[in-house]
Amino acid sequence: MFGRESKPNTETMPQVTIVTARCSKSGGLFGVRFEKIGDAWVCTWAFKIREESASREGYDRNEISGKFAFDEKYPGCPYCKNGSFFKCSCENVGCYDGESKQITCPWCHRRVTLSGVVESLSAGVDR
Repeated sequence: MFGRESKPNTETMPQVTIVTARCSKSGGLFGVRFEKIGDAWVCTWAFKIREESASREGYDRNEISGKFAFDEKYPGCPYCKNGSFFKCSCENVGCYDGESKQITCPWCHRRVTLSGVVESLSAGVDR
């Protein structure tokens, strides 16, 4: 026996989004999953993705802003395992080792000096 179809309760569904990033070492494209937990966007997972898939899924069409944090189980970049990320002045995201003060952006290939805190990211909805 099957019950009536019901619509999902959007009040209990987590707020989840995907941000595209590139590996700073290999240049490989990957998606980073963020979930809104309390007042922060928490980075929970990362996965390799093809250019066509990222474009088709629209992972660059929204923006999230506020505080960002990493879940203790976040696996890091799926290519090199770097456990953090940075946002370049070209507005794109790359993985980051958490220590270097200068890094070459895997998107625009400019050498940048890192400073400040990331306050917003372009993202796509993951439902």
